[in-house]
Amino acid sequence: MKKHTTTQYWKSHGFITDPFSLGDNEKFFISPDWEEYLDLLPQFVRFCNTLLLVTGEKNVGKSALISQFTREKLNGTQSISINASECSGIEYLLELLHKNYGAPLAEDASISASTQLDKQLDYLKQNNQQRLLIIDDAEQLPLDMRQACLQIIQQQTPVSTCLPIILIGDTTLTAQFNALLTPTTAKECLHDIYINPLNLEQTSAYLKWCCLSTNGPRQNFPFSEEQIETLYTNSKGAIGSINAAAQQLLQQDSNETTFHWQQLLKGKTLWWMITIVIIIALLYLYQFINQPPELSKTFTKPLTMREGQQPKPNKDYQVANAIVKSQPAAATQVPVTQAQPVSQKPTMPTPAPQKLPVKTQHKEVHVVKMASKPAVRKNKTSSLFTSVMSERLILQKQRILKIDPKSYSLQLVAGQNLPAIQKFILNHRLQETALIAKVTKQSKTWYIVIYGVFPSAQAAKQGTKLLPPSLQAQKPWPRSYKSIQEMLKSANEK
Repeated sequence: MKKHTTTQYWKSHGFITDPFSLGDNEKFFISPDWEEYLDLLPQFVRFCNTLLLVTGEKNVGKSALISQFTREKLNGTQSISINASECSGIEYLLELLHKNYGAPLAEDASISASTQLDKQLDYLKQNNQQRLLIIDDAEQLPLDMRQACLQIIQQQTPVSTCLPIILIGDTTLTAQFNALLTPTTAKECLHDIYINPLNLEQTSAYLKWCCLSTNGPRQNFPFSEEQIETLYTNSKGAIGSINAAAQQLLQQDSNETTFHWQQLLKGKTLWWMITIVIIIALLYLYQFINQPPELSKTFTKPLTMREGQQPKPNKDYQVANAIVKSQPAAATQVPVTQAQPVSQKPTMPTPAPQKLPVKTQHKEVHVVKMASKPAVRKNKTSSLFTSVMSERLILQKQRILKIDPKSYSLQLVAGQNLPAIQKFILNHRLQETALIAKVTKQSKTWYIVIYGVFPSAQAAKQGTKLLPPSLQAQKPWPRSYKSIQEMLKSANEK
């Protein structure tokens, strides 16, 4: 769509700039359904050795979601973001790892690319750092690059995850990688997050978010409910399509408004309207003058006749008597609603006939929304959460077993619901400080959240005073690492 160069276009709608510009923004609209992905992706990068595929329809917002994740959640992680169109083959990946991470690159052409990739992965494992490789439009990757991605995943373990990979693309991406693996290996190595398009309610929230984010002089919202439903139907909830449709709709409204005012001021329409108003005013005045008088207000004294004089009946006199008899004593004012110039004043042509299809479409859009709302693939997200947390529990178990058994820790909370335990850690921002111990007690699995390493039980009690009030309310109590390690070892033996 052609971009406007003047600011008058957006000022006519109350904005300083285009609220639906497709340029880079500091923040991106995140629907409530996507919040769980922003909490899950950092854990994938740190504790998972699988390949994550972020799929969805075109223009639904996949790349923007990952950009928001890398901007806000990647603390201390080195990331490389490329487009699949840039990857000519596995040699491009070898040069990329050499340039960004200093991985060795052999000049000998006799060494195969697969062997060189193994050496680079060994180098990355020795230099233990948090890294991430992101490839957009991954369905366009050549075959050797797909095989290289699988080789990287197969060479990693939960303990030595040196280069997690996130691939972004359409729904064909999952089928491409499943074709390269056996069903069992694909189930273990591949995870798929499907990004759903916006529904009608989220589309309205996104339009309002765009209008408010431009900081216009009035922060105007120029869309009616019918227009929002039309935008949603035409875009099918894809954010990129919503932007284009909203820009086109605002452009049409602006052009129609400008056209009508120009015709009104420059042509003869204004003079015809003035002439019609004058004619209506004259007709109103004529009707008012020729209205039959109210006799109760005209005569304050009764009429007297001379002796022997008889009244001459005439048509006007009979009409006046009929009016007096038909009206109450307190005379009412003559109604003027039929002669008001405002009701007969011709109005400016408006595109009212064009709104009829939209109103007719109101019920149809509502039915389609309820019937065609895509189902969220909760099983995929749950599978990824289980895989991430299992790898994380293995690493944390190794850390707990290495701590001096004479030391003490603070047990914050314990439970059998792992998602609830993880939510507790996220809510209190304990991702970097707390540990989870998976133990078995009375044939039941328990998850214990412990905090800190103290030299004695007394020191652990003093440490509770340094905790935030929200954690002190949990009434943490000291516990020796020896007891925790014994429970971990007994669970392993069983």
